[in-house]
Amino acid sequence: TSSIHDCLLGGKTHFPLDRTAAQRLGGAIPTVAAQLREHDAFVERAVRHLAQEGIIQFLDLGCGLPRLRNVHEIAGAVTPNARTVYVDRDELVVTHGRALLTADGVAAVVPGDLRDPRAITGDLGVRALLDFNRPAAVLLTAVLHFADAPAGIIAELCRLLAPGSAVVISHACRNALPDEVEQEVVEVFADTDTPIALRTAEEIRTLFDGLDVAAPGVVPVAQWRPDHDLHYESPQIIGGVGTWRGRL
Repeated sequence: TSSIHDCLLGGKTHFPLDRTAAQRLGGAIPTVAAQLREHDAFVERAVRHLAQEGIIQFLDLGCGLPRLRNVHEIAGAVTPNARTVYVDRDELVVTHGRALLTADGVAAVVPGDLRDPRAITGDLGVRALLDFNRPAAVLLTAVLHFADAPAGIIAELCRLLAPGSAVVISHACRNALPDEVEQEVVEVFADTDTPIALRTAEEIRTLFDGLDVAAPGVVPVAQWRPDHDLHYESPQIIGGVGTWRGRL
């Protein structure tokens, strides 16, 4: 799926099947590339905000292929001692990530499945950079719609994190999609190894239950603390940032 994302944004790390899927998505949602660009800008703003708040540890789960601006670069521009671990279950993503993102003492890429948070936080490659006795930021961006039980994943993650840790979540939202468009999106991903589960805005907001949600709340990603004129905004991807205080 990260290869489809890459194709939609004009990248080069994809295959014929990815191009077919991207064409189908673009046909169903003509603004999909603009939405993905706004989504990536949201992730950048969220990471910058958390680094400015003093968090220096970042765990990017289901990280996908390297982007134009990556988490360790964004955080490092704010606080030079920031450390980031990227995790993905896709061998292609891990291979490309290790080639392009690894930096000694700063960033690492490890294989792992976000559906098993305990295995990830216990991984020696992860622990070489991150200390989970101290606050960390976990990114779950554009990935939980590929999970069957996202609330359980978040709850287990929080139990493994220190109080004061943050969770960044973004998720595809079904509210504004006509039925035929939603069906086409579901069918596109049914042909991959990561079927998609579109959820309502209310279902997505419940993923933040137990977290202190930063203003402006769980909103369309373009509306989350925008730092530029909004050329396009859509309710089809919503997200937010929550802090765990140790009381889930």
